[in-house]
Amino acid sequence: MPAWQSMVGTLAAITVASFVAVMGSAGGLVVNGISALALACIAAFAIQWLAFIPAFLKQTEHFFDLTGSLTYISLAIFGVF
Repeated sequence: MPAWQSMVGTLAAITVASFVAVMGSAGGLVVNGISALALACIAAFAIQWLAFIPAFLKQTEHFFDLTGSLTYISLAIFGVF
């Protein structure tokens, strides 16, 4: 896959997630001026991107399950608090 297609796909995913976060948080909980749903989306993307770096460098998918679990658990704990 050409690099430009990957970039377009990444930008599309970020755009859709941002749209969902903004539209889904209308009237919801706000923390320091940012909706809780938007913060959760930012945290999910941050965790996934941080885990992508070593996986890309090592060209492996060994981090896939661990990263998904870590993201889920982190957002569940964030949601409770």
